[in-house]
Amino acid sequence: MTVRNISNNARIVALLSFLCGTGIFVLYFLTDAFFLLFAGVGFILIAGLVNIIYLIPVLKQLFTTKDNRKSLYVTVGLMLLNVPVLIVYYWLTTTLLNTMRITFINETSSTLTEIKIFGCEEKHIDKLQPNEKRLVWVGITGDCSVNIEFKKDGKLESENVTGYTSANMGQRMTHKIGWENSPANY
Repeated sequence: MTVRNISNNARIVALLSFLCGTGIFVLYFLTDAFFLLFAGVGFILIAGLVNIIYLIPVLKQLFTTKDNRKSLYVTVGLMLLNVPVLIVYYWLTTTLLNTMRITFINETSSTLTEIKIFGCEEKHIDKLQPNEKRLVWVGITGDCSVNIEFKKDGKLESENVTGYTSANMGQRMTHKIGWENSPANY
């Protein structure tokens, strides 16, 4: 196999690894589908092995031939770029797993003011008009619940958003403020 073929094949493997890994991460971000975490770990193991298998001949050619050295260096660089991408995706996934992404919807006919979100990380929303939505990212700081207090027509009210959450239980959810008989709705 020629140096050019070895280099091209390795670049294709690096690009496919990047695209597939990015696809799995984006699908997880959009859906919160737990099985995608396992798919991602399996993909990392398989793609890592395949990348190493393709990297070895590139490195061998790099050290044994003087032809196309610049191309081989570029190929090695492209293959190794997947490592920091993996680290960033790992960090983002860990952040998502430790964050409640709650969309608050004002289901009342009144403007809600001084909305305080507390229990895990404390957050604040100045006001929500009727039917207005607001996405709030609440960090999970350990075993905790998420609650809200707000003023409706000048009167202080409170609701439970989620009764219990803990590290690695982050998720996306919707809470309809003022919705009858159900404090947390998905």
